[in-house]
Amino acid sequence: METTYFNLAVLHSEIGEEEKASDYHRQALERFEQIIAEQFEDPELIILTSGKAFLLGMSLLEKLESEEKDSSIARKYYELALRTVEQLYETYPMNLELQEMLASFAEQIGDIYRDADKLEETIPEYEYAYRSLKILSEEDPENSLHLHHMFGALNNLGIGYSVTDQQEKGKECFEKAFDLNESLAKYNPGSLDSLKRSFTLFSNYATLLEEMGDSETAKEYHKKVEEINAKLVEEDPEWDSSLEEL
Repeated sequence: METTYFNLAVLHSEIGEEEKASDYHRQALERFEQIIAEQFEDPELIILTSGKAFLLGMSLLEKLESEEKDSSIARKYYELALRTVEQLYETYPMNLELQEMLASFAEQIGDIYRDADKLEETIPEYEYAYRSLKILSEEDPENSLHLHHMFGALNNLGIGYSVTDQQEKGKECFEKAFDLNESLAKYNPGSLDSLKRSFTLFSNYATLLEEMGDSETAKEYHKKVEEINAKLVEEDPEWDSSLEEL
């Protein structure tokens, strides 16, 4: 029923009936909240319900952001899902899959805002993702996947802070990412992935240093980027630096 209400809301919004759309979104959210309240003692059902609310909210957020429309209603689905999984994690703190859900939720929402070029909006999402990933990494330090996502969150945070006049915070994030990249390199020695991460990270870092007035250090990192690019061109025939997300 909640999905039906959601689809009706989207349909009415597409034909310009925003008042009806808002009413159906309200009913969808109320139905989600009802299920969560009545079935909270069934963790598996609540996880499925939260996941459904998140996916609906994420798809709507992506659509509205791409159309440059108000996306506040989409965040209500996301925030409901996030809040519910947080409550579950408080009840079942040994279930790290819940923490993984929280990290994934925030990371995916951050990516949507990044793609919409709303970099200021990415900051709280990637901060949240990083905190959750740090908890997971502390619990399972040998899991390189957590480190990989932490690296991505820090790089994106560095970008977000850099373009919102918080350069010192951006610099701190990039420098933390340096350490993570070194740790990740140990899991797969000889892989080009570390070089590709370094290319992106050093490029971002050099740009930030230039903006901060540290042109000498920026030159050093630009030189490193050129050296890395040359090596990647030589070793990876599919490498194209222009396609890399900086």
